[in-house]
Amino acid sequence: MFARNFILVVVFGFLVFGGRIINTVPCDNGFLLIIGPPKPGLFMWMPGTLTYSWYQLRPPAWALGSFVPGGACICPYYDCHDPALPALGTITMIGTSNF
Repeated sequence: MFARNFILVVVFGFLVFGGRIINTVPCDNGFLLIIGPPKPGLFMWMPGTLTYSWYQLRPPAWALGSFVPGGACICPYYDCHDPALPALGTITMIGTSNF
């Protein structure tokens, strides 16, 4: 079973995340979502990302999805004087709770 799951992750290249949305940072290229435990991290949501369920990309909704490594928030808070914020990954698909 472990080998099968490992092969699926390598073949499809998807990693998973999940937890409560702690904060949302607006960027020129989308939103940086700060996700809390149990699978936390900073993840980029970009226009065109496959979004399911209630489309609640704001706190305190719960989120679950998959991502590919890499990504950055360009011009956080629309202030291009700040450097880009690196993300753990770019979201490929996400589903959220209603609240």
